[in-house]
Amino acid sequence: MQTSMERLLLKLKKQKTFLVRVKPNKDSRKIVFENKTIYVHLTSSPSKNQANMELEKYLSELLNKEVYIKSGLTSKKKIIKKKES
Repeated sequence: MQTSMERLLLKLKKQKTFLVRVKPNKDSRKIVFENKTIYVHLTSSPSKNQANMELEKYLSELLNKEVYIKSGLTSKKKIIKKKES
């Protein structure tokens, strides 16, 4: 039986783009699906683009596919796009 996190990751792996809300300066990294919104908790601060770099690296690791921020570089709401192979 799959956990809710596994189901969420499977869903994200099928999509080319998706929307996330970032929560920087947290104690640990994790993804939370709440009220139809994907929240990504990150440990780094938003200054000097650190949270954006951590977000791309973290999601790339989870999805086994390189991703980048398509829009929202200075916002907590970000559209993530998977790079084409």
